[in-house]
Amino acid sequence: MSKQKRVKDQFKWTPPHEQKGRFGFPLSDKVEERKPLLWLVRTSAENMVDDVFLVNLTGEILDMVAAGNTGFQSIDDDEQINLISGSRFVYENVEPNEAVKVEEYDGILDYDSMLGITLYIKSKKLGNIQIGTDVDKGGVKSMVLLWDTGESGKKAGVSEWDDD
Repeated sequence: MSKQKRVKDQFKWTPPHEQKGRFGFPLSDKVEERKPLLWLVRTSAENMVDDVFLVNLTGEILDMVAAGNTGFQSIDDDEQINLISGSRFVYENVEPNEAVKVEEYDGILDYDSMLGITLYIKSKKLGNIQIGTDVDKGGVKSMVLLWDTGESGKKAGVSEWDDD
């Protein structure tokens, strides 16, 4: 069973133009001046289970963060199973620069599945927002969800939600 996990000041975002690829060149020629408010970090583990953390760089306490997964698994060319769960991880009072575990992927069991994450976030600054990621084979990779300009990340959809 998945366990909640909180870490503080463990992840530092580095813009793509400052990251080096495997041949020593920057990952991007474009200088990224925006700063992420919310981003996902996928960590690799020795036991073949990767944790995915939501990092809060908003500068405020997030009143609530709830996370569930979505996606599908192909059985053959004609059949697939939809995979949708309710909120497996729920956190209150997520502090600035704190990261909370929102998903975990098994490197063997989840390898062929198309998986994504849906987040529900309540805060005074952002309001009640829902963020959904694209599904990706083997699960979501590290990515920016929301920029300081108000733009959503490249593979993320942000919308308001009513918690009533």
